[in-house]
Amino acid sequence: MYHVSSFTHRHIVAIKVAVDREAPKVPTASDLFRAANWYERECYEMTGVEFTNHPHLENLLLPSDWVGHPLRRDYVFPEEYNGMKVPL
Repeated sequence: MYHVSSFTHRHIVAIKVAVDREAPKVPTASDLFRAANWYERECYEMTGVEFTNHPHLENLLLPSDWVGHPLRRDYVFPEEYNGMKVPL
């Protein structure tokens, strides 16, 4: 979901997109709105939604070798990461 606003025209638009659960893909908005870059990276990292044609779609908060997307309901948290116990 994107919230786009125009201060000049005093318009606010909400854009909501439904995606397939098994293969969630959405076109990137980062080519129109530079600020969308980080939001899309975080969304990809946490939920697994792939933004097609994104210039730099990789992990932002988690380590680059992290497996899975933690905010998905079907995600199973690992018991350990690189030999360290993962606290829950």
